[in-house]
Amino acid sequence: MDRNTKIYWVGPRKSDINAVTDIQFYGSITIFGDGENNNYAYCLCDQVNRVNHNVSDLKEDEFFYETIKRLILEDSCSRFYFYNPNAAYYIAGLEEFKDYFINVNEKVVMKNTNNKVHFQKRLKGLVPLLDRKFDFHRNNCNYNALVETFNCDLQEKPRFVFQAPVSSGGNGTYIVSKDNVDSVVNMLDSDGYIVSVYREQNIPVNIHAIIFEDKILLSPGSIQLMREDDYRLLYRGADFIAYQQIDKKLRKKFEDNVRIACRAFQEDGYRGVCGIDGMICGDEVFLLELNNRFQASTGLVNLGAKEAKLPSTQKINLAAFNGEWSDSFLAFEKMTVSYSTYFFTDNGTKFHSEYIHNVCSKLFEQRNNRDAFLVDIEDDGYDKEQHTNALAYLYRLIFSTNIASVNYVGQITLNENIVEPDKKQWYDYISPKTAKFNNGSFDEIRESYLRLKIALLVQGTTITTEAAEYMNVDGGIRPATNNAMDICINVSINGQNKYLIVNVPTDVKFVQFSPFAIHREENKYYIYYYNQRVMEISIYKLDPLEHKFTTADPAKNKKSISYKEVAFLSTDRLRVHLTNRCKFKSTNEFGEFQGCKFCNIAASSDEVSLDNINEVVEDYCKHAKETNLRHFLVGGQTAHEADENLINIIQIIRQHAYYAPIYAMVIPYSNETIRKMYDVGMTQLACNIEVFDDQIAQKIMPGKRATSCEQYIKTLKHATTFMGRTGNVRSMVIVGLEEHKSLKEGITELVKNGIQPILSIFRPLPNTELEGQNAPSMIYLAKIYREFQDICKKYALSLGPDCVNCQNNTLALPSWLEK
Repeated sequence: MDRNTKIYWVGPRKSDINAVTDIQFYGSITIFGDGENNNYAYCLCDQVNRVNHNVSDLKEDEFFYETIKRLILEDSCSRFYFYNPNAAYYIAGLEEFKDYFINVNEKVVMKNTNNKVHFQKRLKGLVPLLDRKFDFHRNNCNYNALVETFNCDLQEKPRFVFQAPVSSGGNGTYIVSKDNVDSVVNMLDSDGYIVSVYREQNIPVNIHAIIFEDKILLSPGSIQLMREDDYRLLYRGADFIAYQQIDKKLRKKFEDNVRIACRAFQEDGYRGVCGIDGMICGDEVFLLELNNRFQASTGLVNLGAKEAKLPSTQKINLAAFNGEWSDSFLAFEKMTVSYSTYFFTDNGTKFHSEYIHNVCSKLFEQRNNRDAFLVDIEDDGYDKEQHTNALAYLYRLIFSTNIASVNYVGQITLNENIVEPDKKQWYDYISPKTAKFNNGSFDEIRESYLRLKIALLVQGTTITTEAAEYMNVDGGIRPATNNAMDICINVSINGQNKYLIVNVPTDVKFVQFSPFAIHREENKYYIYYYNQRVMEISIYKLDPLEHKFTTADPAKNKKSISYKEVAFLSTDRLRVHLTNRCKFKSTNEFGEFQGCKFCNIAASSDEVSLDNINEVVEDYCKHAKETNLRHFLVGGQTAHEADENLINIIQIIRQHAYYAPIYAMVIPYSNETIRKMYDVGMTQLACNIEVFDDQIAQKIMPGKRATSCEQYIKTLKHATTFMGRTGNVRSMVIVGLEEHKSLKEGITELVKNGIQPILSIFRPLPNTELEGQNAPSMIYLAKIYREFQDICKKYALSLGPDCVNCQNNTLALPSWLEK
């Protein structure tokens, strides 16, 4: 190009070229932008709302036409580089300026590659494709007819995907169910739709491809972040890091199929950049569509290329049109893209997008405390005071860590502190303006407290500086299990004082984005939700004995060790350590680690003797009033030789605490040992299965699962013969690591045998192998609470444990919230 050439970027967002440093853009013409550096932004025009750019709008088209025309008249050296080259043909009048456009394929090529029906027909027999039917209209959108057409099982209540042949951002994609079919019909336009069965467990994936005359170049792949919203399935971002969590063989299958598809479109004359969307369902890999343009995730690819000192996607696209292949481009396929992004739109939750934007702005202002994962806020002229249309783009965040994760059953979960909550199913239950904590029906009160507890367990909380400073002089904060603090919510129902204890994480990934914060007001603590005061809380102060050390006795070879190595006070329960050297935290003969991948308990070098335990237990019992000690737990890690020590520890506790409940949490021992534990004073027993699915369990906790799930149940069944079937025999299971089906079947098997299930929500902890995973969705947790509680009730049980204090980190509610 001539050195006098002025190149303008033309697209939805100015930020799409933030990472492009190898093309000197003179300016940009965008829908969203800040008006700086020769940026002409439609949403900065007078009387213009912030719009949903995925919906065609004649005024937007007119803006692009008039701006391009004016710039050409002002300077004939102006050239225009399109994010979406289809605009050169579909914007009325723009085709007359085609000579001023950079990198635009011929009209017929663009028309064909922009159509999902053409994609399906062109690739049929070449790559795996979903079973799709064409030309569905309003008049044949009947749920029973859909079930019959696709030969589905009506009892399973399948859902279906309706897609417009030409659409972007998921705006023309609808999810149709038995319950919403009439509503969706009213949203459809007159065009024929493509219909397929919705795969409930799927991983949507995408790859950038750049097609040369005789070469095809692929970028690293990403997971597409999709959200259901108003019956639509909308694009909300991309995660290149989480893509690496997908099985390597499945990734290769997807990438091989992409190359086959690209070769077909290469033969048809297509050149330059495109994006190929696919879907991974179990062991199946399907291709879905080609996007004949740059992608919303191109900026992340460019960040990776910049770090690897490679050309940007835009630069390589130029080379593809100019026939300038270089073998150095091959490094583009091998580079690492360690980024994810999330798009915030106006979907009725502006309270969330404004809150997150404020949090991010403060992090950037406080550079020393800036979140290490937050790379950038791409505002594109975002102004919270500007009126926005429904589903209008607001801004996006870029992270150097994953915000999505792929679990062991191929399901995608998103971090709940980044994505917006469902307003009706979540926010309205907690917000002080709409929640029914004390003044609703019984069901409304229960649901508000249930959702509050789930949200606190999953999202955690921050603590304001003022509150933290006061806590330090007000007795400090007692550390709780799983990187958390325990809070007590005091409740008055019908004149009666009740309380709810919640284990709230304070040091987990993205906790600084939590909608919750603890504030101090006049020497009281309050929990806030999206800057709204919800209710007063109290906190557990530091354990007054935890800094003590046991007495050394050289004659008995007894060392002085910290009380913390021997026992841990949680709410009103003292956990006495059976061992502080878990036998599973080791490798087998093949060098494979046998420990549980979700556990962050560090092994200690200190040996704990029975004399140490006796001294510590005795001291805590003497200070029972001061510490509010009410009962005991024996467990925490798994000892190499536990039987005799375990019985001795129970005897020591019973010697000092004559009537206190003693809860043993252990792996299955012999029936004789279990019975002897009961005989010497154990009142409650748990053998924690944790994961029912054997294949998943062997991956996550290989050491523990050397003992089969069946053996756990046998041991627990035996214990019910003398401990009863009313909740004294339990097993904890982790929600979020296996399929719902296996979880439900396992829970049912437990309660049928008189074993009380305890639901522990998976929490990804720092410095564990699963720290890159996410907790299950909060909506799912609320759903299974009621489902599993109903199963328990059939067998005269409830989700455990029954102790209100011990429910702190479980999916359970106190009896006063259950009929």
